[in-house]
Amino acid sequence: MNTKIFLSTIVLAVSLSGCATLFGPDSQTVNIRTSDNKMVKGRLTDGTPVKIPGPVVIQKTDSNPVQVFVNKRDCSPVTNVTRSLEPAFWGNLISGGLLGSGTDYITGKMWNYASNVTVICRG
Repeated sequence: MNTKIFLSTIVLAVSLSGCATLFGPDSQTVNIRTSDNKMVKGRLTDGTPVKIPGPVVIQKTDSNPVQVFVNKRDCSPVTNVTRSLEPAFWGNLISGGLLGSGTDYITGKMWNYASNVTVICRG
């Protein structure tokens, strides 16, 4: 009887161990600033306009990298938003295999973006 309870507990723990698609957030707020602390307008990879400095909500809708584009002469025209794997992705890779982790990849919810991004400007 104890073996059944033990196995049931293991199965339950593995099935609830995580899936970034189901349990991860749909978006993430990232603070973007310029190195010279001056205001500049820009846009994200998906075309979303941004006012820098300020917070920007990044939607986790696909696995493409997110970049910030600005048209100010003294600033870097493209800045990458650094990302790392969401912890829930690892649980899903173990419990859901390629199907579950593949879903996380396609939806983009496997990524956790840096909370602070700096656009380099001379000034």
